[in-house]
Order: sequence, then C-alpha cells, then structure tokens
Amino acid sequence: MESAMKKGILFDIHYFRAFAIINVILVHILRLPEDLATTHYGLVFKSMREVLFHDSTIYFIFISGFLFKHLSSKTGTGKYYLNKFKNVVIPYTVISLLLIFFNIASGKYPDFTVPEILTVFLTGKVQIQFWYIPFIIPVFVISPFFLKIPAKYFTAIALAALCLPLLGTRTGTDITIGTYLYFLPVYTLGILCSAHYDRFIHFYRKYTWLAGVVAILSTAGLLMIHCNDFYPIYSFLNLIETLFYIQKISFLLVIMRFLQVLNENHRYLRKIADYSFAAFFLHNIVAKIIYHFAFPVIIEMQNYVAITVILFLSVFLIIVLTFLLSFGVKKISGKYSRYLIGV
Repeated sequence: MESAMKKGILFDIHYFRAFAIINVILVHILRLPEDLATTHYGLVFKSMREVLFHDSTIYFIFISGFLFKHLSSKTGTGKYYLNKFKNVVIPYTVISLLLIFFNIASGKYPDFTVPEILTVFLTGKVQIQFWYIPFIIPVFVISPFFLKIPAKYFTAIALAALCLPLLGTRTGTDITIGTYLYFLPVYTLGILCSAHYDRFIHFYRKYTWLAGVVAILSTAGLLMIHCNDFYPIYSFLNLIETLFYIQKISFLLVIMRFLQVLNENHRYLRKIADYSFAAFFLHNIVAKIIYHFAFPVIIEMQNYVAITVILFLSVFLIIVLTFLLSFGVKKISGKYSRYLIGV
C-alpha cells in the first residue's frame, strides 16, 4: 500500500478533531438547573452524560500528539514553540484575563486579590475546561525531546506507558502528577500512531470489531457503577477512570474506522475541525448566556419530555452559536484572530 502519510490523506484525523470537540463541548453544556439536578431525572441525566462524554479530553490529547509528530518535519523547534505561544498561550491569557476582570466587575469575585487572580489563571480555574491549557503547556515544552529518542526505544516506551492510565490516577481538573500519568501516555500514543500511520490504519481496520466489543462492555460497566452508586476507588487508584480510559480508547478506534470511509470533502466536519480550538475557548461563554434564558423556562415545566426537548434544543443552539461566534471573530479580526481565539 502506498504510504497514506506521503499522500497527505489525513482527513480521518482532521474529522476526528470535529468529533473530539463536540464531545468536549457536550460534557460541559449538558446540564440542568440546580432544582432539577438532584431529582431522579437529573441523576439519570447526569449519569448518561458522564458515561458517554466524561474523559473526552483523551481524544484531544491523542490528536495533539499525533499532529505534533505529523508537523514536526515542517517546523523547527523554535518555530514550534513560537506557534504554541501565539496560538495557545496568548489566546488563553487574553480570554482568561477578560473573564476574570468581568467577574470582578460584575461582583462575582468582589474581593479577588492579585495572588488569587494568578492562582486562578495558572491553574485554569477561570472556566471548567481551561485546566487543559496549563496542563498541556508543559507537555508542549518537552515534546521536541520525544523526537530525540531512537524510534525503537520510543515505541517500547510509548507502548509500555499505555498501562499507566489503567491505574486511573486522573484527579479531575486538578493538575497533578497523577493527571500526567493518566494523560501523557495518550499523547505519546498519538505520536506513535503518527510515526506509523499506515500501521495505525491497518490496526483499527482489522480490530474495529474488538474495539467495538470492548467499548460496549466498558460502557455497560460504567452504567452499572453509576446505577448502583458503587465507587471502586482505592487510595490513588480509581477504577472508574480506568474504565473510562479503556472506553475512550476503544471509541477512538471505532470512530476512526468510521471517519476513514467518509468523503474527504465533508464540508461541515471540516469547518467544525478548523474552528475546534476556538470552540474550546468559547462554548461555556455561549452556554452561560443561553441557559440564563432557558433555565427559568425549564424549571417551570412539569413534563420531563418537554424538559428534554427544550434542553436539547438549547444544546443545539449553543453549539451552533459557538461556531458562528468563532467564524465572526475570525472574520472581524482576520490574521489577529489567533491571538484571540487560537485560529
């Protein structure tokens, strides 16, 4: 088979970016008003959201590792660091500071001190998804050193490291050693799959059925845990996160197989993928505005079918408006948009 990498056919990876960002958005915006969150409906709703979309960060991290390796031959180390500074650090800083100052001005944080502002900024606590940026920046810093490891040793290290997330050491949105033990092997897996792209394609084509079985079994296990309020957490071991890791890697392989057979010119998936990083920054801002109007309506409803319909219409509207806002910022600010929203 002629090398797919040489032919430049990476639309499956690009479309997977679209899949990844939609999953990340959904885990953050699929929520209910507090009055409904503790009802039976609310608890079932939360369980379904968590089982399907929790740990979608794995998709993002895999893509980051894959694209780092794929683009490494086109950019030197200096240019790589500069691009990450312009496209990641600056927009994160701009949006974070704007949101912090808005919250101070609106009275949400009336007594915020400078050390508190710095803590919130450096730990990514401005919005729930922002932890990812302070987490991934050190990974970007060390990434060029991965390329200096001889290929056969890197392959062995990357494959062995895939066992580490089985310990389930993720610590929520707190940036800890456990978080790096959980996610960094997924990043190096992305690098490995990029280095052996044709083999990667062959692998997920051959084992789609097995990945599907594992995805179903792990999802069933997670549903049982959530339905029975059973939490297998022992010291630093969290077997729930272990199952989520297994589930999301299985989903990754199944979805990649599906996306690989799609038309290369799928217009909407391409657009979603192109603006995925902007959507990462903006979706919770849009959600807050939409839910400001939608939640009072939902609270007054007595029919759970009507609540579900209004909720999913709101979710659809949030997603559409997030990308329209991204397009608008890009259109207005032109080449400077990368400093605002990362694209």
